[in-house]
Amino acid sequence: MKIISLGHACQVKHNIDRLFKSEETNFFDWLITDFKSVLYILKNINNEKLITKEKFTYDEVFMKRKTWTDFHKIENIEFKMISVHDFPSNINYMNYIDEFILHLWTFKSPNLCNQNYFL
Repeated sequence: MKIISLGHACQVKHNIDRLFKSEETNFFDWLITDFKSVLYILKNINNEKLITKEKFTYDEVFMKRKTWTDFHKIENIEFKMISVHDFPSNINYMNYIDEFILHLWTFKSPNLCNQNYFL
């Protein structure tokens, strides 16, 4: 049995790891999303153009009273999907978009729904 995050923010994955000792990473883990975007992704999961390098932008991460200058903020320009701490700023973030694509392919695997729970 696996417990799989359907996002909203990193706290979901953090608590799955803490409570269920999970170490596997899935597509929505560590992403900031909203429910509308999760539904959009699930409805369009077979669209090859859903996740492409052209649909992302990046910036230095800034949060009130805190700056994380050692990571890229990577954001999808079509729907809410933001990563703020996956990609170190000393590495070209475009290489990591390929990891998003790989996680998406793994997520849509037909075996994913067998004996798994989604939070």
